[in-house]
Amino acid sequence: ASVDEASAGLNAATTQRGFAELRSEVDGVVTERLISPGVVVGPGQAILKVVEVSPIRLQANLPRQDLLRIRVGDKATVSDSRQATSGKEVMITSVSPTVDPRSRMGMAEALFPNLQGEFAPGQFVSMTIQVGKSQRRLVIPSSAVIDESRGVEVLSYAWVATPSNGDFTVRRQEIVVGTRSNEFSEI
Repeated sequence: ASVDEASAGLNAATTQRGFAELRSEVDGVVTERLISPGVVVGPGQAILKVVEVSPIRLQANLPRQDLLRIRVGDKATVSDSRQATSGKEVMITSVSPTVDPRSRMGMAEALFPNLQGEFAPGQFVSMTIQVGKSQRRLVIPSSAVIDESRGVEVLSYAWVATPSNGDFTVRRQEIVVGTRSNEFSEI
């Protein structure tokens, strides 16, 4: 009877030890502890947040007008904000079909194998996305573009000068802005 009782105690201790070990379904990094040590948890309760780092999902928030020009399969170059990682080439794997009505931004994503751990979860990166082929277009200084909000829509304008009897007449013209940088905007 004593042997059976000791065996049952051993089985109970082994079972309890099995409850003390946590295993993640994915390889990754713990980014957040949701429960303090010593707290009793129930089945299915989240304890830790684990983020997969290989492959890693890189996301870019883009204005609506830029998002419309990006397609799945477009190439992009990604580098970290510290420039510790030189530009890594990736391919766009998804483009958000919706735009946030408040920020007027949508998201494009790319997957990167990240086998060497070049990028970390939550890290800010720069993503340069190549879209279309360059064509000859009208370019003006970005400071000359005036953006106005009309509900959820943003309209862009520029002042246009036209010669008139030796002088110039100016008028405000609605424009469609293409590629935009700090210096120049493509019209």
